[in-house]
Amino acid sequence: MSQPVSASTIIGQFQCIQCGYQLAGLSPQSVCPECGTPVAESIKGDGLAFASVEYLRTIARGLSTVRWAALLTVLIFIGVVLANALLWAHLPSWWAAVGAKLVYLLPFGLNAVGWWLLAGNDPMLPPERDTPMRSLARYSAWVLVVAWAFRSGFAPLSPSVASVAEIVIPVVILAHVVAAGLFLRHLALRAPRRLIAARARRLVFACIALGVLLAMGKALNYFGLSAPSRLAGTRGTPARWLFFLHGANFFIILGLMLYLASNLYSITGQLRADVRTFLVRRSPS
Repeated sequence: MSQPVSASTIIGQFQCIQCGYQLAGLSPQSVCPECGTPVAESIKGDGLAFASVEYLRTIARGLSTVRWAALLTVLIFIGVVLANALLWAHLPSWWAAVGAKLVYLLPFGLNAVGWWLLAGNDPMLPPERDTPMRSLARYSAWVLVVAWAFRSGFAPLSPSVASVAEIVIPVVILAHVVAAGLFLRHLALRAPRRLIAARARRLVFACIALGVLLAMGKALNYFGLSAPSRLAGTRGTPARWLFFLHGANFFIILGLMLYLASNLYSITGQLRADVRTFLVRRSPS
């Protein structure tokens, strides 16, 4: 943490919230010699209300972009499901192999751009107050875009590569959502909005639960218990229980995915409203 501010001069690693100029040795009543911003504005703390205007504008754009990416992901998912269910007899052969996956590059790319803006470094925040989740959320979004483009663009993949992709891509998605939730909690606490921070933490727990369910589905696949079509034609109590287990697992996963997307949309919207409020207060009257 930065050292306390002396009554006469500033001691420690305080920087101007506008230009980043080191303020050590200046009077709290003076102004920044580089840009003229009052020093008192830069020593109030590390809350978002005291962040630089440029940083607030950047994360506001990032929050908006991530918000629309979450909504677009849900809309495309519903559209793909409906297209496959209602138009399967009229869809071209390339749709099942490539098209149904390739369309997700649009929301994934939009999400990556949003996180590049949202999770940028705040030069006014002391390093010890930063979180490693910022960098993880920022770069994992781009890793997901590259991995998904490889999976879609080079389909059909060889069995060994496809098996690796089926493991790596869900892990990247889950790691990104967990990091995103923890970073949004970090931002909410800087707002400070503890209720939003609590919702972001629940987002992380829901993502972990989703990972457990996906792992359970992979385990069923590995042990040869994954084909509901085969199970449906098999009689006996074990087959019925396995069929029920697959169905319950699918619908719980679907519900968790919708929960994650809707909460991400809501949390980013509330934080964006707070950031815009801070910008209005900081704007000259």
